[in-house]
Amino acid sequence: MLKTICLFILLFCVTAHSSLEETFFSNAEFQILNPPKNWTHLEVTGKNELFFALQSKSKDSSFTLRTFENPDPSLKKNAVSWLRDYKSYGFKITSSKPVKFNNETYGYQIQALHKKSGKVFNQYMSIKNKKLLVLTCQSNKPNKEFNKCNESLTSFSWKANQ
Repeated sequence: MLKTICLFILLFCVTAHSSLEETFFSNAEFQILNPPKNWTHLEVTGKNELFFALQSKSKDSSFTLRTFENPDPSLKKNAVSWLRDYKSYGFKITSSKPVKFNNETYGYQIQALHKKSGKVFNQYMSIKNKKLLVLTCQSNKPNKEFNKCNESLTSFSWKANQ
């Protein structure tokens, strides 16, 4: 397990830091100060745009970070496009709004429910330096694990001067 985690860190230039109270993921461009704790890292090698993925112990919830290079520079146009796609896939959008976490970090948040399966997701997208990041919490059952994952979304930030 430790070997897999170390390989993951080397492959994606992501560093994991631990203290008594907090674990976070960081690279040169962004950080997530509060990722879901004690979740399993999933293999993402060979999966386009997938930067990293975590899965809850119950396997009911997941946290993913996807990166897209050179998207349309307008965050609003990207969000509108994604919203249209979700509706065509059978999702009911329960909330969609612009959000700002700090001076460097603003984005768009989408919450949705799949009409047939009951799956839910909470998603945050942000663009900086021609890179679109999409953080997603998805669950088969909205529960305590899903709520912890949602807290991770709001701990995302771009690093200053990037």
